[in-house]
Amino acid sequence: MGNLLAYGCFPGLVILILLFSCRKGFFKRVPRPLILFPKPGSFNWYVRRRIRTGNIEFYSFLADKYRVRDYIAERGRGVRLSTLYHVTKDPETIPFDKLPPSYVIKANNGSGRLIIVREGIDGLSGKPAEPEKIRKTCRRWLRKRNITSLFTGELHYRRIAPLIIVEEFLSEQESLCPKDYKFYVFHGKPLFVEVHSGRYEKNHGCRIYDENFRELDLLIGDPISRKRDLKPDCFEEMKEIASSLAQGLDFVRIDLYCLGETIYFGECTLTPAAGFARFVPQRYDMLFGALWENNTTRDNTKLTLSSSYPEESFLYCLDLPVGGISRL
Repeated sequence: MGNLLAYGCFPGLVILILLFSCRKGFFKRVPRPLILFPKPGSFNWYVRRRIRTGNIEFYSFLADKYRVRDYIAERGRGVRLSTLYHVTKDPETIPFDKLPPSYVIKANNGSGRLIIVREGIDGLSGKPAEPEKIRKTCRRWLRKRNITSLFTGELHYRRIAPLIIVEEFLSEQESLCPKDYKFYVFHGKPLFVEVHSGRYEKNHGCRIYDENFRELDLLIGDPISRKRDLKPDCFEEMKEIASSLAQGLDFVRIDLYCLGETIYFGECTLTPAAGFARFVPQRYDMLFGALWENNTTRDNTKLTLSSSYPEESFLYCLDLPVGGISRL
């Protein structure tokens, strides 16, 4: 049934791409031959195959920004989860009067659904954070189960029951968000890292490095950052953490943050760009695909997943327990 739905989304995806193609400069950003039909054996091709044939229940669990905390707590030795202040199905219960001056509010079922409050100011708009406007935005998030997934076929996002999460604000002094280290992990080996700087700011950019932090002449969709990144002191430790979290998966992207000597978990991404990533130069698309194929192991991690979601809860400066998972 899942495969049929994924294929059934294809006509809608074609229509969406045709609509976007009317926008000036769209085809300059996305190579025409790769928009709908990635070359067999390429990274994008493997992502599409995962979307069609993968373990939707398990992928939904990992993509859920709330339930994945349990997975990280079990596997992620040496990595911290940001402090969870509140989780709810009802935005009216968000206790703004008890929150610290800086915090983050996000939905658990997709990207881009994020509000960053820094010292009472909405970091994205630069205006004072108003609780009622925030609640209104959260209500809108809860009504939608990731519409984009209807077009991309990423049904695991549709399986996530929407929740609102309020958690600790992580930041470096110079930027709204800390540097984001996105590790591309193939068969348990973190071979590439995409470092994003200035996220949600005008100067947002990234650079890509190999496993020894040597810069590559490669971009994947995002513009290049202005400055080269210094190798963080905790780089080797981050690689070990990424490897540990990826065990049993043929590929996963693990996002981490490094603040001083502390490493924080960001998220797990199983289908980057839904298989529409633009590699520049394109040969890296085939290289990443070859690394994905270079082992017969395919998503052999099996977990007993907790299907329960929390009632209203508020634990200030304490991590909220998420439920149970156990290795079979």
